[in-house]
Amino acid sequence: MLSLRLCRWVSFYQWFFTLYNSGQLVYWSGCVPTNQDDGDVMKVGDTFADTDFVFTCAQSEEGVMSYEAIACVDAHGKRMQLGEMRKLSNGTVILHCNIYGGAVKKVVERAAGCYFNETIYGEDELWVEPLRNGKPDKTFKKKVKFTKVKFDENGSQLSGRLMQCFRPHFSYYESQVIGCAVGRVGVRFDDIIELSGKHFRCVQEDEGILKLNPVGIDEMSCKMDNQTYSHLANWTDTSRAAQMSCMYGHLKKTGCLVAERSIPIGQEVQISNGCVFLCHPQTNVYICDRKLGNWTIEESGGLEKPAAPRKFSL
Repeated sequence: MLSLRLCRWVSFYQWFFTLYNSGQLVYWSGCVPTNQDDGDVMKVGDTFADTDFVFTCAQSEEGVMSYEAIACVDAHGKRMQLGEMRKLSNGTVILHCNIYGGAVKKVVERAAGCYFNETIYGEDELWVEPLRNGKPDKTFKKKVKFTKVKFDENGSQLSGRLMQCFRPHFSYYESQVIGCAVGRVGVRFDDIIELSGKHFRCVQEDEGILKLNPVGIDEMSCKMDNQTYSHLANWTDTSRAAQMSCMYGHLKKTGCLVAERSIPIGQEVQISNGCVFLCHPQTNVYICDRKLGNWTIEESGGLEKPAAPRKFSL
């Protein structure tokens, strides 16, 4: 029968040993977080939390003791499981708890994006910020900038502001209002939306008030080469080998027409003079290995630096 002798000590790894007198056997008794002889002993399976991590005293099937971190503790003293993340400093800082390099660590990083109304949006991300009538709730007064709601003549209501996250010149992130939202449909400023058979343009007045202004049919026409084209009109410009359309007052190139063959935007085709024709959304490009005819380079006035290499269009 084993009897306990008055001998015990703490190792360098915070493990507590008890020595028995039968055969001079050493048994693991627990863990001591303070690593002091007179420190409190943790039993196997117990946990201990300090200001940064949660530790446990464990014993493997082979009988090996371990005192290791199994979770993290955030700045508010709350436990964080492995793989969990928390937003700090109004969402501008993110705290991660995970295993890095074989050990549990806390990693802090600055959030990349726009922090708006308790949500972080990435660069160029779009979202809708709802509009609210009447007085704002007290809990939102400091977090939401409210916009007054106006109604268009057919009774359609603006339901929100179309927002986007920008990062000008790769510096700070900035959230901006870029248009209106009607239900789940967003429309940018000065663009046109059709509601119940009528057309409206999203505008922002001087005081930041959003409004849908009615748009007449003439305002949606397009002008090109001294000609006027109606909304939804389609035509072919033979001089530019381009297929064009007019939509909500904007000209749009929809394709190319070469030798009575329609070419989609972005497609390259081999043509009979040995060149490659590229249907570009703006100006068509002819790529040739050999010189075509006799031509000279037109010099532009006021150039202080050498011009960048250009692709010549015919």
